[in-house]
Amino acid sequence: MDKLSERRLKENEVIFQQANEGVAQFVIEESDNDDPIIKFYCECSNIDCRERITLQASDYHKLHKDQRHFIALEGHEMPGIEDIISKHNGFSVVRKKGKIPSIKDIDRSLPGIANKV
Repeated sequence: MDKLSERRLKENEVIFQQANEGVAQFVIEESDNDDPIIKFYCECSNIDCRERITLQASDYHKLHKDQRHFIALEGHEMPGIEDIISKHNGFSVVRKKGKIPSIKDIDRSLPGIANKV
């Protein structure tokens, strides 16, 4: 896999993670429940994936204590760019290899792609 392709796959995952953070923040602010159950986007590298992983907000945040960790449905993992850290009921926590692109860099390098999420 060339470096540009690898970076693009990682960028896609960062975009989904940012979308999930926004969803979690909104749901928590609007909910009467301090720890609501939320359907998070799969944070795999496929920009067209819209599948969901249902978790409590606190569990989602625990799984993301490390900024290099992402959640992906079983079968959506990419061994070339990530290692599986743990497996759960229908999804995995993966750790990215190498540098993780910042959302600021993604906005500049991929105009309009964040609007797809």
